[in-house]
Amino acid sequence: MKTLCVTGHRPEGLPWKKDKDCLAYKQFITQLKTNVEYAISKGYTHFISGGALGIDSDFASLILLLKKEHSSITLEIAVPCKTQSSGWSEEEKAEYDYILSHADKVTILSEKYYPLCMLRRNEYMVDKSDAVLCCFNGVKKGGTYNTIKYAQKHNKIFLVIDLSDQAPNGGNQMLFFKDRVI
Repeated sequence: MKTLCVTGHRPEGLPWKKDKDCLAYKQFITQLKTNVEYAISKGYTHFISGGALGIDSDFASLILLLKKEHSSITLEIAVPCKTQSSGWSEEEKAEYDYILSHADKVTILSEKYYPLCMLRRNEYMVDKSDAVLCCFNGVKKGGTYNTIKYAQKHNKIFLVIDLSDQAPNGGNQMLFFKDRVI
């Protein structure tokens, strides 16, 4: 079984923030789907998301949608701690609960929140994956950047959706690190 995980930003780190009706978000979802379908065509069948707001939730929702077309794929949610959704809006919690209830596997890494639980969740996802889909805004700090560095250190294969301001066509371009494609 070949596994792909995702890393990416929370809404505040995304060009569209929480505006899912804007063109940039719709272009991103199209590119995300293209990347995932490419991975499926290369034999990837297991997908891992951290279930957080933003990229994680978008990725998990897409995998659930694609399962209707590709019955062999599975979704795992790597939950950093049981209280991950505390402080979220009711709408965000409802989406999260839907994703958890429809995932093939839910891995809870800690009963309680602790300062490094998100980092440990990201390391778990990379360790369990053959490749990492990085939805990266170019900011060289924070969880997504640290996950990319961790994955590079462990010689993982990368797909990158460039969400930076400098990205051609306003972002959503697929790039490859280290000339390695999945």
